[in-house]
Amino acid sequence: MRARRDWSDLRWARPPSTNRDENITRSQSKSPFIDSRWVPPAVRPFTNGENLTRSQSKSSFNDSRWVPPARSSHKHQASEKTRVHSRRTLNDAKHYRDYRKPTGVLSISNSPYMKGCQTIEELIRLASHRDLSPQHLSAFWSRIPQLLNMIRHRNHCHTSKQEHQQLKTNLKSILDDTIKQVDQFGSADITGAALGMAKIVTYYHNRSNNAILRWQYESLFKDIVFDHKFKARQDLFQLFATHSASLLPGFDVRCLANLAYAYALIERSPVLYDGTTLLDRISRYATEKSESFEPQGISNMVWAYATLGATHSHLFEKFANAVSQRNLDTFEPLHLANIVWAYSAVGKPISPLFNKVAATVVVRDLSLFSPQNLSNILLAYARTAQSSPCLFNKVAYDIITRDLKFFNPQDLCNTLWAYAKAKQSNPALFKKFADAVISSNLNPSFNNQNLANIVWAYATIGDHNHTLFEKVANAITNRDLDTFDHQNLSNTAWAFATAKIYHSRLFDVISDAAISLTCEFNAQSIAILLWAYAAIGRVDQRLFSSFVPTVATTMQDFQCQDLANIAWSYAISNVAAPDLFDCGFITALLNREHEFIDAQLRQLHQWQLWQLELGSATKLPSSLRQRCYEAFVFARVRPSVFQDDVIDVLTSIGLRPKEEVIMPSGYRMDACVIVKGENVAVEVDGPFHFTGCLPNGHTILKRRQVRCIDGAMVVSVPYWEWEALGNIRPRMQEYLSRKLGMNKGAE
Repeated sequence: MRARRDWSDLRWARPPSTNRDENITRSQSKSPFIDSRWVPPAVRPFTNGENLTRSQSKSSFNDSRWVPPARSSHKHQASEKTRVHSRRTLNDAKHYRDYRKPTGVLSISNSPYMKGCQTIEELIRLASHRDLSPQHLSAFWSRIPQLLNMIRHRNHCHTSKQEHQQLKTNLKSILDDTIKQVDQFGSADITGAALGMAKIVTYYHNRSNNAILRWQYESLFKDIVFDHKFKARQDLFQLFATHSASLLPGFDVRCLANLAYAYALIERSPVLYDGTTLLDRISRYATEKSESFEPQGISNMVWAYATLGATHSHLFEKFANAVSQRNLDTFEPLHLANIVWAYSAVGKPISPLFNKVAATVVVRDLSLFSPQNLSNILLAYARTAQSSPCLFNKVAYDIITRDLKFFNPQDLCNTLWAYAKAKQSNPALFKKFADAVISSNLNPSFNNQNLANIVWAYATIGDHNHTLFEKVANAITNRDLDTFDHQNLSNTAWAFATAKIYHSRLFDVISDAAISLTCEFNAQSIAILLWAYAAIGRVDQRLFSSFVPTVATTMQDFQCQDLANIAWSYAISNVAAPDLFDCGFITALLNREHEFIDAQLRQLHQWQLWQLELGSATKLPSSLRQRCYEAFVFARVRPSVFQDDVIDVLTSIGLRPKEEVIMPSGYRMDACVIVKGENVAVEVDGPFHFTGCLPNGHTILKRRQVRCIDGAMVVSVPYWEWEALGNIRPRMQEYLSRKLGMNKGAE
């Protein structure tokens, strides 16, 4: 899918897209998570025949193949017929080179038409014989990308260096003819040429294409339609844009859609002489004719504008109305997928449109939808928060019955991301995907964003499949993390911390990679990454110290959640950062004082306690400090059966425990007892207090601050030690007595 990047605007972690994927391949939009960003699927463009007007389709290009004139000798005539018939069926260009063309006048009109050419070499030789009209030039450029796709399934002919140079000379001559005659091009001609050249460029952007074949033709097209970086020649496409702008009033809807689609393929929106863009001009005429567009034209048009980030509200509204009034049974799966993807990519979730598409999809035969179609549809609904449980349930049931070998990594990851983002839990679906990912051994076809999105999705949905996470961790640690961007690093760390799965080697390599990329991290990525390390209990002083300058200089970009997470994370790490937590930080908090929610206020209270630990004079303003304290103290807690059992045993050994004691710091302790005249806080530590068997960040911070600020000794009763006692009262009593260091004089 031409998955567009970027796509996902997650608060805690972005995949999507969504991902240059999603997704969410770069072609598909900007995913969520998914660059490499997420890319939308390549829309099936109109074929060359569809690009031509009716009168043009009857041109000499559609005439039968050229046949030599009859000779006087019947025998010789038969021989000529045999040779012509043989010529028609030859696909090997070597035979074509050996074929001796008859003498006489040869023109495009009486030669084999361009669609009959089976190789690029044959096409160039044919076109280079005579001057070409604008219609012929358009057909020539339209045919090349078709042949590029065909050579993957045919034997490719190898040309000598001299022949190759001659081909390039001929191709350059054809390009020169195209440039010279551009003023004579009609709407269909200019559209066909631009679209053909754009698809040549796209072919070289698609790394999934055969590398050998790409290399063999690379030098042929370099400096003709793209530069040494495989970027479309700006001067060439600017010329097409300038000329087509003057012809736009006469463009039919098909040409309008194809022209916009061509420039979306090369990711350019040319600026015209008056300061407007070509897309601005196209939008003006397309909105006037929106009711006349066919389904594919609508799909191409909105996909193109979304791909280029052109949020022309009027255009999207007009096409949304046009789609909402149509019978969507005439829309192919690809059309539906690209339409909703486009509206989600530009942030225009027009509910009537999405509701109608969802209602159509749930009654359609989903076997007609490709994995890419399904993943793009789900991605669009997840990104726009369009609630459609019926749609997600129907697609999940269909996917469960499919063979996942037909899902490429991008489709698989985008689908997982969509279900997680939409909070549509489906255990059977996630198990099927997990089994597929584990069995795949996460080969190189899973890119960095794919790996990050997989664990993000499972962590978000609450499915902490340890085997899956271990597989992903091993795959990441065996890669060069220099290829990971800041978003992939922070999302991966967040997923493992949320799932409470600690992989020491993974956190080592993420830390090293993040330190080398500190300047590239944005506010959200910094907050996510540091929160992950703090939450899982991994105190990496080098990592936290390296981000101090970046955070200090970008404080104004941090939202409430980011500020609270940063403060809480540094409190756990205990890395003093006076250059960070100064009056500038306090000012940033005051600017958003009334936007903080209770969970964030509790984090800020723990940060204030940390300042007391350090003996720092930095304090929250009194009004904010009081709000933080109240939110911290009055947080709702639910005593567990485990806690009740420990209290009961403490009582049975002669102690008088006080339950749910609020310490001066504001921390609530499960029980407090006096042993040898000393206050002892007993903390009943359940599974949520640990990562594996190691205390997590919450537990580390609480124990340290109660000991430092409240002056109380903290005794932990881990759940696995308690369970090992087998609910035998004498063993429980002996265990607690030993933990508390009790003797006969204990109270």
